Amino acid sequence: MSIEHVYVLMMENRSFDHMLGFSGLTGSDAATGQPTAINGLTGGEANSSNGTSYPVTRGADQVMPTDPLHEFPAVVEQLCGKDVRYPHGGPYPPVNNGGGGYPLDSG
Repeated sequence: MSIEHVYVLMMENRSFDHMLGFSGLTGSDAATGQPTAINGLTGGEANSSNGTSYPVTRGADQVMPTDPLHEFPAVVEQLCGKDVRYPHGGPYPPVNNGGGGYPLDSG
């Protein structure tokens, strides 16, 4: 059996533990069909910096007041530059990471 498709899931700068560490996801192993579960967080994990320990917690203790827009036109501008447009069904514009400064979402 050969590989026909590869899917890449991008979740910004989020780690697996950040997104799903406390989820308790279970399922079936794709190869064996046996029950399986993620090796997630227990709540006892922590990082340390300069002698201070930062334990993992459920839920965010801080919320950012602004966030870059995530819709397709905003991402095209962030990747390809200001005033660049993607023609529906056309070729993707050259990516130069030149579109900084896109409006922020305040919600």
